[in-house]
Amino acid sequence: MQSRFSVILGAFSGDIRGFVNAASDFEAQIERFGVALAADQLVSENAGIFGDRTVGGLSVRDQLIGPWQVPVSDVAITSSSYGGITGEAMAMGERTPLAVLNAPASGRMAVAEAVTNIAAARIDTLQQVRLSANWMAAAGHPGEDANLFDTVKAVGDELCREIGVAIPV
Repeated sequence: MQSRFSVILGAFSGDIRGFVNAASDFEAQIERFGVALAADQLVSENAGIFGDRTVGGLSVRDQLIGPWQVPVSDVAITSSSYGGITGEAMAMGERTPLAVLNAPASGRMAVAEAVTNIAAARIDTLQQVRLSANWMAAAGHPGEDANLFDTVKAVGDELCREIGVAIPV
C-alpha cells in the first residue's frame, strides 16, 4: 500500500492530499466514504490506493492486501451498492499442517476458523453462512484418497449439518 491510512479513512475535501479524518460518528463516516467512492482518484488503479478486487469501489474491507496478498483481516466485506447498507462478507479458514496428522480434524478446524473469522461481520444467524470448500488432497497417494473421503464426511455430513451451515460437497 503506497498511501497513508488517513488518505483512505478520512474525509474527502476534493483533493486526495487533503484527505483528513474529521468524522466522529458512524453516519458521518459512511457519508464521507460515499463521497470518497465517487472520486475518480480513489477508484482508479493508477492512484495506487485500491488494487486487485477493490478497483470497483464496492469493497468495504479487503481481507488480503499488497503484492503478496497478505491476510490482514478476519473478514472481507463488499457492499451491494454505493448507497446501500447490505453486502456480502467472506472469510477463509485453513489448517493444512494439521491434515498431515488428522485430515478430518483439519477440515473441522478450517470450518471453525472461517466461522470465527466471519463473526467480525454482522451476521444474524449461523444459518446465513454458506461455505465453499476447496477439497485438496494428494489424490492417488497411499491413504490420501481415504483421508479426503473422511474429511468430506466429517465436515459435510457431520459438522456443517450439526451447526446448520450449508456447504456444497
